[in-house]
Amino acid sequence: MFRTSGVVHAFSTGRTRVEHDLLGVGQVQAEADFGLQTLRAMSNFDIAGVRLDA
Repeated sequence: MFRTSGVVHAFSTGRTRVEHDLLGVGQVQAEADFGLQTLRAMSNFDIAGVRLDA
């Protein structure tokens, strides 16, 4: 299982892939439909649970 923004995903096999961006190299879960930049944004900008229409 892996965590992204406080949510645990049960479908992870534990495998990762290596991705590169301007900030360096990082590992992303193999099953993830997102990339390294999205993973960095989710860890740096925790906006889960914030409603935009409030």
